[in-house]
Amino acid sequence: MKPQFLIKGYSYGLYTSAPKTTDNTWPVDYIWVDVAASIAYILLSMVDGVATWIVKNPDSIINDGTGGQVNVIGEKVINVRTMGTGTSTSTDVNAIHSYPGSREYKVDSIKILSDGKISVRYDDVPLP
Repeated sequence: MKPQFLIKGYSYGLYTSAPKTTDNTWPVDYIWVDVAASIAYILLSMVDGVATWIVKNPDSIINDGTGGQVNVIGEKVINVRTMGTGTSTSTDVNAIHSYPGSREYKVDSIKILSDGKISVRYDDVPLP
């Protein structure tokens, strides 16, 4: 199973190949995800129309709940919301959070749903 990517705080695009030095129409720090190879690249610099791309390792990796993984690039906090037990809500157009209570909880899994939303499930035991 190929890892999924969650990218926050960067402009990005999903492609089926690695970027080339001639892929030079994006701003520096643009993230190019080669979904065929499951590799992310970041545009490091642009000099005289030549793009320098390097592999961008994930900032963190999260279990997706099905034996696969989500490679997180960028902001580690998706959103913050305090909710009651057993409730869920859309905190923005890309995230759905389900909190077991109003304290801090470990993230159990993250799934990218078919509609593009992110489902975050939390452990039911609060952190100390």
